[in-house]
Amino acid sequence: MNHYTALRGVIATAASFGLAVTLLTGCSAAPEPPSPSIVASEAPSPAPTRAVEPLDAVTTLVVRPQALELRAADGSVVQSLDYLSDAAAAVETLTTVFGAPPTVEEDAGSSSELPSTVRRWAGVELSEPKYPDAASDASPGPWYPNFRVAFTAAASGDVELTTDSGHVVGEPWADFAASPDAAKNGLCAERYGEVVVLPRTPSDGTVEDARTSGEFQASDDETVIASVEGPRVMHRDGCA
Repeated sequence: MNHYTALRGVIATAASFGLAVTLLTGCSAAPEPPSPSIVASEAPSPAPTRAVEPLDAVTTLVVRPQALELRAADGSVVQSLDYLSDAAAAVETLTTVFGAPPTVEEDAGSSSELPSTVRRWAGVELSEPKYPDAASDASPGPWYPNFRVAFTAAASGDVELTTDSGHVVGEPWADFAASPDAAKNGLCAERYGEVVVLPRTPSDGTVEDARTSGEFQASDDETVIASVEGPRVMHRDGCA
């Protein structure tokens, strides 16, 4: 064997060894793990909020001769419920203000009062008179209201119940009766607060002045104001 032949053998052996190492390395190398994908986390959805209602601003109810006023803390009128407007709508509005439905009772009436449906919340009554005929249509006005509102307390929850003059249920009757805000009608026991004079046309076609007001009633022992109600007619001669 010459040196040339021996050198070729060495080169061949080295090449075979390199190839084997390459093959073994390629087979045994573990693949690199894929890079973790970044997933953007979603922000939690905000909790649903109740839309702010205009009636949420109501802090005071005020009995007036022609309407029940719903006022905000600054004295502004949020809504006015005309006594000639729909009674069902008034009930719905007050239910929203008080946050609860009223109790319902049928009142059979008396010799001086018509039968009515009475709805009550704490300290507040809404009465819907049941007229026997079309008299209310023949001479519309607060003397034939679709509903009346009475306060029997100075507050209902956190809602104040008052009058335009500021007199409230529970106030000493003697103080109110002696004040210039208390109008008296003959020998009637009740007193009237704010009075509005309106033209009224009865069925005979004549025109007369009709006075409508908020009516104050004393407690049985005449020590405090027991209730205030509107609208009530202030009769010219005698009591109702």
